[in-house]
Amino acid sequence: GLAQGLETLDVWKQCLKPGAATPPHHHHCEEVVVVLAGAGAIEIDGTAQAFAAGASLVIPPGVPHRIVNTG
Repeated sequence: GLAQGLETLDVWKQCLKPGAATPPHHHHCEEVVVVLAGAGAIEIDGTAQAFAAGASLVIPPGVPHRIVNTG
């Protein structure tokens, strides 16, 4: 951890059913989402951007966002 400059790190696994979404939220650190399966959209900075399995999403700290499973 410290050798890479990390101070804190959380690792989560989350599954969203089709049509489900996270509530709008933000984090005090960077967030990286690795999409293992399915498709969706991330709503960030007032715009929605589609993604699919294999994508990696990098969200800066303090930026409100929401992730939606579109299929």
